[in-house]
Amino acid sequence: MGWAFGDGGMSLMDAPAHIYEQVGTFDVTVSATSTGNCPASISFNVEDAVTVYPSPEAGFHNIPAGRGIARTCRHH
Repeated sequence: MGWAFGDGGMSLMDAPAHIYEQVGTFDVTVSATSTGNCPASISFNVEDAVTVYPSPEAGFHNIPAGRGIARTCRHH
């Protein structure tokens, strides 16, 4: 059994995990070949199987404690 993830990555594992490094849409193909007395193979291709989006950008800025905002603690 073999997997092609559409970004150049491949695996021979039955149930692989794959990390996509680039943004885009990728086809995934799985292929299997018999090892018995009657050699045969089959492949399935799923077009646009995976879509990787850009990382989101935060809508805020971090201001470290002690800079710009006073923090007060009161103990009763």
